Amino acid sequence: MTTAVEFQILKDFDPTILEACRRLDKLVYAAEFIKDIELETALIRKNPRSRIVVWHDSRVIGYREFLPLTTEAFDLFLNTHDQVFDLLIKPDFISPWIKSVPVDLYGSSAVIHPDYQHKLINVSMQQAEFLALRELESEGYQIGRFGGTAVSKGGEKTAKEMAGLEASHEVPGGIAMVSSGKAYMAHLDRYLGF
Repeated sequence: MTTAVEFQILKDFDPTILEACRRLDKLVYAAEFIKDIELETALIRKNPRSRIVVWHDSRVIGYREFLPLTTEAFDLFLNTHDQVFDLLIKPDFISPWIKSVPVDLYGSSAVIHPDYQHKLINVSMQQAEFLALRELESEGYQIGRFGGTAVSKGGEKTAKEMAGLEASHEVPGGIAMVSSGKAYMAHLDRYLGF
């Protein structure tokens, strides 16, 4: 087993990669948190530049999804208390990247194969996400707000420590967390030592 882990920022929809990511979802998440295949396909097709895939030995071992949302969709996330927002996301919630206009991001999934769940991979995935978002910024795109829902104690701890997100409100099976885009990027910058 080699130690080389690679990160790929998706630019286009790839059904093979999607299926590999879905296999990981089934290892990590409870069934109720796994999106329907048609829905997930539609979300990625709407804006494929929203996922970082982690590779090791030519296989997908993890991914990080950050969905660009419309302002109305992100406001709905902030006001949803009766369920995990991931279960409400529809294709029309997804925003294109718009130059010089802040776009709100929702961290929908962060998955690492159980055999690879250790701090080095998590930090490397955060670095890859940070660099992907910096690349978007260098192209003239802006991050408005950043939010996500932690559905495990480990996810909540990671969101607080590694991403600087703050608890917003509880939802069944999790906790909604949020930050401004600038604060999120500044926290990652400090945490990762860039």
